[in-house]
Amino acid sequence: MRLGWIGAVVVLSALVSLLLVRIGADRRGHVTPPAPSQQAVQWRGANVLQSTRVSWEDPAALESLKILKGMGADTVILVPFLRQDSPGHSRLRIDEGVTDVQLRAALEKAAALGFRVMIKPQVLVDHGWAGAILPGGGQGWPEWFAGYEKLLLHYADLAQSYHVDALIIGTELARSGDRPEWGPLIRAVRQHFRGRLSYAAHNVDGVERFRFWSQLDAISVTLYPPLHDTVSGMVRDISRVLQRLHRQAARWEKPVWVVEYGIPSASGAASRPWDWQRLREDGSIRVDGKVQVDAFAAWEVSLRAERWIAGYAFWNWMTDPDAGGPLDKDYTIQHKPAQTLLACLWDHCVSQEGGVMASPYATSL
Repeated sequence: MRLGWIGAVVVLSALVSLLLVRIGADRRGHVTPPAPSQQAVQWRGANVLQSTRVSWEDPAALESLKILKGMGADTVILVPFLRQDSPGHSRLRIDEGVTDVQLRAALEKAAALGFRVMIKPQVLVDHGWAGAILPGGGQGWPEWFAGYEKLLLHYADLAQSYHVDALIIGTELARSGDRPEWGPLIRAVRQHFRGRLSYAAHNVDGVERFRFWSQLDAISVTLYPPLHDTVSGMVRDISRVLQRLHRQAARWEKPVWVVEYGIPSASGAASRPWDWQRLREDGSIRVDGKVQVDAFAAWEVSLRAERWIAGYAFWNWMTDPDAGGPLDKDYTIQHKPAQTLLACLWDHCVSQEGGVMASPYATSL
């Protein structure tokens, strides 16, 4: 991918900042990332979403996955969606955004390329988000879980039929963390799916509130903390979050999967990386590839330094191989400086002439 001189400068700036962060940490006596021979192998990848332009059945989706694989990713998280009409409703349905036929096509393409695969169903809520779900009425939660379990078992059967590596049983359902219905649901899912199970908590607060980690195989979390506007500041912000997360990993004696982290390539995104609605509502926002590439540099050095984190996946990558680009303000890193940076850190760097260079950063982080 050729980004021109502006993109090259942005990526180089992030790499230099990354080196300065490491040098500064060494001088302060902080623990530095272990050598590759000492470090447990972490999986790494992306949440891959179906775009409106390229469905999972389209051959172009395979090309998009090949690009991701070529960057050094070994894991894809596939995201089918459920939907409910409002946070107070208790009835769910499968959203038409990803059909079973399309999800099967995704599983087949990912398997053909040798990816580790996770399925992570997420609930879309009209006039809200999954963390706001609070079914009304005396039977609100029991009725909600009854419907949710039925749909989740459908995906458990699908995951088992394709020998998927892991199934995430819920994503960012922040108000449900102490609901007793989770126990029977987990036991029911294990009757249908023999792979690993986890739940994706919303930030470390969600990890602390969820009461059923002992019944699962890993602690999963989505992380979108507010960040400073420099790489060094971002690393400090992320470090504080990971310290809290490490305490939970030690408490429950479980591996940790960071199943989402990311940031839009948009001005002001560092302070509110979770705020996707702002991208659609605030017309004054401009494209800012630097904030995205700086954040990815900070996340990479931070996550790879923590050997207790079993793996991590960014949000997001699209089935459309032409998604993203220099005018895009959304989360995808495709055709942006962050893609070049991540490929350089994960596997190899691509020169402006198109040649491949071994990356000194790929093994030294």
